[in-house]
Amino acid sequence: MRTDGVWAEVDAPRRVGRVVLDRPERRNALDRAMWSRLAEVVAEVGSDPAVGVVVIEGTQGTFAAGADIGEFDEHRVGEAAHAYDELTESALVAIERVAVPTVAVVEGACLGGGVSITLAVDVVLATPSACFGIPAAEIGTLYPRGALQRLVDRVGGSRARWMLLTAMRLGAAEALSVGLCHEVVADRLTALGRVAAMARLSSTSQQATKRVLRAPHDHERLASVVFASQDYAEGRRAF
Repeated sequence: MRTDGVWAEVDAPRRVGRVVLDRPERRNALDRAMWSRLAEVVAEVGSDPAVGVVVIEGTQGTFAAGADIGEFDEHRVGEAAHAYDELTESALVAIERVAVPTVAVVEGACLGGGVSITLAVDVVLATPSACFGIPAAEIGTLYPRGALQRLVDRVGGSRARWMLLTAMRLGAAEALSVGLCHEVVADRLTALGRVAAMARLSSTSQQATKRVLRAPHDHERLASVVFASQDYAEGRRAF
């Protein structure tokens, strides 16, 4: 399915759904249409019963160079900034609501809004070319509240403060060391191999794990579901 700057495809045999940011002339910088489409496409792919893992990536060796600054003069000044941030937050919440595991495969620039997307997924795989950064202090903006909280949750308050106040760019190895990504892989194909391996695991277990991490009080009920599942019976025999 193709939409404005965002498209997706489902590889049913591998149980992988790909969501691709595709605006190479702007280094995949997300405009308002892309933020809206991202929310729609992620929700659609994530609800497909043939999909066990959703992967988000960018085209032509770049993840996303942030939000499209070209729109800021009109759509991110004064009170309009709140509506803009609500739009981006809707896309991030849509990613978080996907029941199956979500993975970001990061190549090249991953700045500002691109980092926000990686903070909303479950697993971040970076290639050696990856470069993470939040240039809010360079532009003179304020990082959106939802993304800010996710950043603190991911890397801790001290590192979040350092990243935001210095606008530092982090290479893949440094991003790994601070917890901004979870693994540095050799290249995109290796990353997609990791995704395919995840998709072969028990979706029942993975989905229950995601839910209990958000709602620990629900552990007992979810455990009853998991331990009565066909996945568990098959997993015991296979293991």
